Amino acid sequence: MLLVIASFTSRVLGLVRDRVLVSLFGAGDTLDVYFTAFRIPDFIYNILIAGAVAAAFIPVFIEARHREEEYSWKLAANFFNIMAALLSLFAILSIIIMPWLMSLIAPGFIGEKREIAILLSRIMAISPLLLGMSAMLSGVNQAFNRFVPYAFAPIFYNIGIIFGAFMFVPILGIAGLAWGVVLGATAHFAIQIPSARLVGFRWQGVFTPRGFDFIRIAKLIIPRSIGLAASQVNVLVTTAIASLLGAGSVAIFTLADNLQYMVIGIIGISYATATFPAFSHAASGKNKKLFLDTFAFSVRHVLFWALPASVLLFVLRAQVVRVALGAGAFGWTETRLTAAVLGIFCIGIFAHSLNPVIARAFYAVQNTITPVAINIGGILINIGLSVFFVFVSLQDGMAPQLGVLFRVSDLANIPLLGLPLAFAIAGIITLIFLFGAFFARYEGEYKREIILAFIRIVFVSIIAGLVAYFVLRVMLLAPFISLTTFWGVFTQGLGAGIAGILVYLGGLFLLRAPEWTFVEDYKNKLFSALNLTKNQ
Repeated sequence: MLLVIASFTSRVLGLVRDRVLVSLFGAGDTLDVYFTAFRIPDFIYNILIAGAVAAAFIPVFIEARHREEEYSWKLAANFFNIMAALLSLFAILSIIIMPWLMSLIAPGFIGEKREIAILLSRIMAISPLLLGMSAMLSGVNQAFNRFVPYAFAPIFYNIGIIFGAFMFVPILGIAGLAWGVVLGATAHFAIQIPSARLVGFRWQGVFTPRGFDFIRIAKLIIPRSIGLAASQVNVLVTTAIASLLGAGSVAIFTLADNLQYMVIGIIGISYATATFPAFSHAASGKNKKLFLDTFAFSVRHVLFWALPASVLLFVLRAQVVRVALGAGAFGWTETRLTAAVLGIFCIGIFAHSLNPVIARAFYAVQNTITPVAINIGGILINIGLSVFFVFVSLQDGMAPQLGVLFRVSDLANIPLLGLPLAFAIAGIITLIFLFGAFFARYEGEYKREIILAFIRIVFVSIIAGLVAYFVLRVMLLAPFISLTTFWGVFTQGLGAGIAGILVYLGGLFLLRAPEWTFVEDYKNKLFSALNLTKNQ
């Protein structure tokens, strides 16, 4: 719950960040350049660090601590130093070859637009080193179940970016946005240091690629890094396709993607992060029952949150986009297209929320090959479907139907909808194969339990969505509701959303669904936390 609350706060700040950006620059060339400039630094960070900490370092570090504490700290310091050196090397190399890389990932950018993208990306190349060091210290903190620094680091990251937009841009121009990213990455790293020191981490001058289990960690890293490289290639291909679809396409796709990750990040990533140490401890102790109990617990809780959230987000997509982004240069045309992209994303949100949890169950037993192979297959499906939908099917075939369904009047914008459609379908296919691989190894009551939970929650979520849609229509008749004002749109969306949530909870209660106990658990834990705070 700590991670959920902190993640929610971070995502809200992310929306504030996006609202500031679109109000200043609109969904046009400037934000196309800004979002594209992120791709190369993100690629470096993700393939070298993001998967390394989750898939390899934490399980090996926990196992080493069970054997010998002093050795485990040398292992951590050695890993920190080697990865920091690699990140520095890749950052320098990317700065040198950035013009070639930009031509590869944004073939639609020419002239000044391309040059600005190269400049911003070169500045942002500093951020993977800072975020990488932050992630490595975060891995140490998570091994001790200290999630506060991990939870709050993204908040400071977004604050840095917002600060850059307001304070650096007037002085440095658009380059100020990139320096805001560097500032945010610095804050992201700084917040990890005090907690890591409290649990016992100290920097040591250890740099032994052949010692302190680094080769073992590297063997676990390699499959995961290959999978993340494929995932980042997927992002780069998507960006390249969007860059060919006209001004604003990269920005609109990215803005809608950020909105869907409100749900995926708050629910899926939070549960995956919180349960990963529990998975690792159960696997290290050879406690199969605890491992499977943790798995079933995590999956059912993610379904409990993600399914109704995705249904309500689909129903309220226009209101969410308008409230979150509708300011300044971001008009109704951009709102409708972003809402359409978001609506299609909603189809696969539940799958993309579950996939990180299942993958971490595999990582905990030090099996990185299976989830990576499945995810690469999903990525290839996504790329293939993206090309098919954007350049074949939506050039004519399905275009008019999607245009009517999502109220996009300009058929020239319809091909962009193929990108979220491919992403959603690929995510669902990946989920099916991940579940299949997991249950091929672990049979039992958990499979039936999860399937029944999915059916119950889908049924109640659809009812909640229909009620929310009905309330949405009825509220248009209220004299104080005006879709031309922020508060009118906010009130309409809030009223329909509350109605949908109440119906969802009421449906679980009337059906006497086992998931109703989750509500009781959350309520009891909330009151316990409040009482503890009051007593202190």
